[in-house]
Amino acid sequence: RWSDALDDAPSDGGDPCAAGGHHVHHPHAPIILPFGSYALGVHDASADVDCLLLCPPHVSRGDFVSSLPAMLREMEGAGQCVVAGSVSALPEAYTPVVKFDAVVEGGGQAISVDLTFARSLVPLPEMLAHPPTGDPPSDHERSGPFPLANSDRILSLVDLEGNDKPSFAGLRSLNGVRLTVALLDLTSRDHCLYRTCLRA
Repeated sequence: RWSDALDDAPSDGGDPCAAGGHHVHHPHAPIILPFGSYALGVHDASADVDCLLLCPPHVSRGDFVSSLPAMLREMEGAGQCVVAGSVSALPEAYTPVVKFDAVVEGGGQAISVDLTFARSLVPLPEMLAHPPTGDPPSDHERSGPFPLANSDRILSLVDLEGNDKPSFAGLRSLNGVRLTVALLDLTSRDHCLYRTCLRA
């Protein structure tokens, strides 16, 4: 794994499933969080898929724009999900992004992916399992694809500035997911109507 290779600590090699069959998040594995039109359910075949790559503390933004694109280029033409065409990193963009096209094996049209980056300040399994105050998350915070995304608590757990210079790139990257979850929450009574309005 890309994130494993960036950390000196060896993988524990444990079973990915814990007691009761619950999935246990590998401490070095990033979390991919879709946002924008794809997550809202209003994308079409020509649309980019916007995703946030939420990484563990040992992964830097420099790693994201250098070693990750290099690994993606090595995936071209290999595996079940392959990278087709060029991989480009835009580290100086207002919100730094890695762009590439992915094709699922046996599939047809390539999917354009725009990947942004945020770095957690705590191990990701800890972020997934426990809110920062130690209190159980409220019903409002449980909603959406990532329970803490719609809570200001997440702001204390993510490197908002980016660990290279104070640019608040991490905050801008996180905002896409937070806005998407907020919109889904606010329209929870009738997602179908909301999506129809977005497409109009």
